[in-house]
Amino acid sequence: MLTIRDVQLNDAQALLDIYAPYVRTTWITFETSAPSLSEFCGRIEQYHFTLGFPYKVAELDGIIAGYAYAHPFHEREAYRFTAETTVYVKQNLGRGGIGTRLYQTVLEDLTKSGFHAAIAILGYPNEASKRFHEKLGFREVGCFHEVGYKLGHWLDTGYLEKILG
Repeated sequence: MLTIRDVQLNDAQALLDIYAPYVRTTWITFETSAPSLSEFCGRIEQYHFTLGFPYKVAELDGIIAGYAYAHPFHEREAYRFTAETTVYVKQNLGRGGIGTRLYQTVLEDLTKSGFHAAIAILGYPNEASKRFHEKLGFREVGCFHEVGYKLGHWLDTGYLEKILG
């Protein structure tokens, strides 16, 4: 049974265990080394508990299977109604609907909180993630070419937006 709930700080190690393989083996994230547990806890603390952004955890039969969250898109005041969103699911559990449920919950929470737009920033090439976001109502609005270098490749960054309100 799949349940979605708010993050707790004691979830940090399980979430980091989901995230770290993406850092080491993919260009989905542009981080080149996984953050420490302390740094990861700090991110949860800042985004969810201090700034109040939605940060959700999916449990599948009591085991943490993925997470999704939002954080400020940019620091300038005029961006205060726009959030950047992201989702990660255990790599062996992809395509089971977990990511969709997580992301929908974050988007609903953003809408209820008065946010106007959600931005997804994707490492390209990543057609699966682009299709996933488009299925949820995002549309591609731009691409920066060869702005990241990871795992021996120059990578593009795609920007997708969804107007919420």
